[in-house]
Amino acid sequence: MQMQMNRQEMEELYEVKLHDLQALLEQRTSDSARAREEWLSYKSRMEGTASRIEELEAQNASLTNRVRDLERLLDQEREWHSRAMRSKDEELSKLRAEIEQQLAEYQDLLDIKVALDMEIAAYRKLLEGEETRLNITPAGSPASEMYSTPHPRGTKRKRTFIARREEHSNSDLQVSASAKGDLEVSDHCAEGKYVAVHNKGTKDMPLAGWKICRQSGDDEFTFKFHRTHVIKPKATITIWSADCGAEHKPPEHLVMRNQKWPHGDSLRTVLVNSDGEEVACRESNKRQFSRLLERSSGHSGGGFRSGNEHMFHEHGDPTATAVAAFGQATSTCSTNMGTLQIRTAAPSCRAPGPQLWRPAGHHHPLSPRAIRPLRVPHHFYHERRRMPRSVVPKWSHRALLRISPVIHKESF
Repeated sequence: MQMQMNRQEMEELYEVKLHDLQALLEQRTSDSARAREEWLSYKSRMEGTASRIEELEAQNASLTNRVRDLERLLDQEREWHSRAMRSKDEELSKLRAEIEQQLAEYQDLLDIKVALDMEIAAYRKLLEGEETRLNITPAGSPASEMYSTPHPRGTKRKRTFIARREEHSNSDLQVSASAKGDLEVSDHCAEGKYVAVHNKGTKDMPLAGWKICRQSGDDEFTFKFHRTHVIKPKATITIWSADCGAEHKPPEHLVMRNQKWPHGDSLRTVLVNSDGEEVACRESNKRQFSRLLERSSGHSGGGFRSGNEHMFHEHGDPTATAVAAFGQATSTCSTNMGTLQIRTAAPSCRAPGPQLWRPAGHHHPLSPRAIRPLRVPHHFYHERRRMPRSVVPKWSHRALLRISPVIHKESF
């Protein structure tokens, strides 16, 4: 009986321990399963992170290569730009040198031209004196007039004075143009025949709402483009007056109906866009300048007198002459046949004043070395000294007065 009770107690004790062990096993098994699930989750996340890292590393390498390529292209562009700038600077320096050389040559040629004009005037003076002395009637000159002054009564010898004025006119056209965009007024006829608009860009330009305003003094005219007009790249549209006889060939040649462009010495043509803004302008001004020669001659009996000759230029106001900018040298030569006076313009020796006169359109001052006083050959005696009769024909027909920028020469 006692053994049975002990056995029963032992079985109960073992059953309790077995139950505890089974509960512990189940708990450990669930913990192990949960840990395995967490491990699998962490492993999956780790694999995803690793793949993301590899993707980002590949993208980073690609971007690094792209940056390297762009830096190489930037360095290459900088080198090309520096080469282009050096080439441009060299070309500009070369062009400036050529311009300076051409300006210097132009200055020398213009100085020689002025000197030759003075030499021609001196020859003309001598020739006219000889024609007057020999009673030879010269050919008529443009814009010349001749008149004689009556001699006073009661004189014993007849004296006649003849004055002649010759005026030679010339003109030049000063043109200025400006443009804010691709369109420009490339040309406008001073006679009012046409106006040309050029597209210097690389794309089509619609002209709907655009207009051209032409002004000449108080006369003004406006031409409006049709809404379908389009000017092609590098193309020119010419708008002709109705009376010029041009053929209407759109879109490059347009002839107005019963209308014509104003014309005159001062013109201003403006291209206005659809917003009313001036995008291009072209102006031209015609300037006049003239040379006036005055001479007077007189003779009493067999002698003659050739008076002063004045040379001057007029620019704008006819009364504004260039004589004030020069000193005047007068050589007086006397013979038993009469008295010859040569009056020439020479650089003034007084204090420096305003710049010497230059023809219209020339911006550089006249070089003083180009204009020298005309020298009279040694056959003449100055200040009314007498001279043998036989010397006059020799000097009159064979003397050559030469003007040089450096020296004077006399040939006989």
